[in-house]
Amino acid sequence: MMTKKALILFGFLTLTIGPKAKALEVDMNFDVDTNMPGVSFKVNLKETTKLSYVPGKDKELKIPTKNLTTGMDMRDEHMQEMVFKSGGDLVFKIAEDNCAKGAPCSVQGEFIVEGKSKKATLNFVKSGDFLEAPIEFLLKEDFAIEASRMGVSVENKLPGKIRIKI
Repeated sequence: MMTKKALILFGFLTLTIGPKAKALEVDMNFDVDTNMPGVSFKVNLKETTKLSYVPGKDKELKIPTKNLTTGMDMRDEHMQEMVFKSGGDLVFKIAEDNCAKGAPCSVQGEFIVEGKSKKATLNFVKSGDFLEAPIEFLLKEDFAIEASRMGVSVENKLPGKIRIKI
């Protein structure tokens, strides 16, 4: 429970001092299946990527697409060429956020990829030292993305997870 203290200055000004909003570390990943049996991979943030989020304060979370990795250089190049052609950020614009109170909580907003947007609600639950929310995109319907190279194509359904270290 958050506590607040009031400090009276010069007998007429009341300044409310509460706990400072803490920036929390953010991580995300996606599970990617292909049309080839047994060929699947994960898309993760590179270990050097530091994303932070302040619940109840931040209005946008930007994920640099160049900081996403599949663990294989050639596949990373293909992902940048076919999915993130502009090299921009994957953006989550936050419209409503009640996570400052703790879990369970939700954040409503929209994901923007390559200039196309999809409304989403992230429903976070506590899991150990993290708040976790599942996410899922339909690449073709949500963002008009089709990724295929030499007969291997990425499945349309792209499930993933966003984790916030608490």
